[in-house]
Amino acid sequence: MGTDSAHTWRGLVILTLCVLLSVSAQIFLKLGVQQINGVHVGKEPVGPMLIRMAGSAWLWVGLLAYASGTLFWLAVLSEFTFHEANLYFSVNNLVVLGCAVVLFGEHITPQRWLGAALIIAGLILVGQGGTR
Repeated sequence: MGTDSAHTWRGLVILTLCVLLSVSAQIFLKLGVQQINGVHVGKEPVGPMLIRMAGSAWLWVGLLAYASGTLFWLAVLSEFTFHEANLYFSVNNLVVLGCAVVLFGEHITPQRWLGAALIIAGLILVGQGGTR
């Protein structure tokens, strides 16, 4: 791994694909859970719950997206230092926040928007970080 590898286009493209797969997986899993009226561990028998889960195409697509995202995550870890990879991946939280509002109509409190702004500020600071 070279000294500038974290700032290459290749690294940024791989990171972007990883984030998109992760967010897509979360969206598909949410749709799947809604489709089967929730997963209630400890409140219902495990067997019937697993059968319901296995019948949801959304859940399968979500799991496949997570598996694919894991492969890209391994590539991200090869391109970035460990701390940079995890800090840059926090953009995932921002994209999920936007999807929560746009796709699921969720209300986001001002405190959470402030948290998102702090994540953005952190990403800017990390991006200007300099030496490793």
